[in-house]
Amino acid sequence: NKPIEVRSIGRWYGQFLKGYAGVSVVLTYFDFIRIFLFEQSVFEPILFIVLLIIFIPFPLLLVIPTIPTLIVAEKMKERRVNYINKIARKLGIISQVEVTFKALE
Repeated sequence: NKPIEVRSIGRWYGQFLKGYAGVSVVLTYFDFIRIFLFEQSVFEPILFIVLLIIFIPFPLLLVIPTIPTLIVAEKMKERRVNYINKIARKLGIISQVEVTFKALE
């Protein structure tokens, strides 16, 4: 008898596309580098070095600004859970569910 798992549509799509998004980001990044670095009509060493300095840390420059948001979201998790529980009580949902995981043998 399997337990029933309930997911929102948005979360289902997010789980479904998460793997493809990671692959596509890497492929797009390398394609971006290929276009700007290796398909220059005039190869100038100074331009090549400048573009290399700009594009190598580019993924980090995109990710670093999101780190504070993730930290704030983690700090506010308990507050969000309490808010959802308050709404649930107003709607008459008072039952709680405890989820446990066991290894199958």
